Amino acid sequence: RIRQSRATHGGAVMALSLKLMKGLLETQDTKAKDGGGSIHVRVQVLQVSGRLVISNTTATSGGAIQSPWLVQKGGSISVSNSAAKQMRMNHLVQAHAGAFALAGGMAQAEPGEIVIRHSSSEGDGGAVTAHMILSHGKLSVSDSLAAREGGGIKVISFLQDAYVMAQTKTRL
Repeated sequence: RIRQSRATHGGAVMALSLKLMKGLLETQDTKAKDGGGSIHVRVQVLQVSGRLVISNTTATSGGAIQSPWLVQKGGSISVSNSAAKQMRMNHLVQAHAGAFALAGGMAQAEPGEIVIRHSSSEGDGGAVTAHMILSHGKLSVSDSLAAREGGGIKVISFLQDAYVMAQTKTRL
């Protein structure tokens, strides 16, 4: 368990790549000045099994997690009370993604479960911003709010062609 930690990137964890195999990773009361209020990953978050529990976390981008990709093959992720807040430095830094800021996207397999509760963004994506969301598991967003677009989820670009989606699925 990681509690009451602060950083510029990744309030609790900063990693090149993060792989969760089993067990429990819990973060509470974390804050990042820039990206990933709890976890900032440069390549990919991969969850095979186990539990990831994040609560009371804040950042400018990705209140809970900032990563190019979030891939969940199993296990569960629970995020509660996360926020993306605007920050003023020499200029106003726009906030986005109350819980997950995913530059690439999210892919979720059937036994996986993601629950996001009480997330907000002072910009876009109350819970999630991503270029692609491919979900075959359980994805639940409740009590989410965005100041601009995507109160729950903002998909920046969305592939609607079933063939393209099938090809994307096989590559993950």
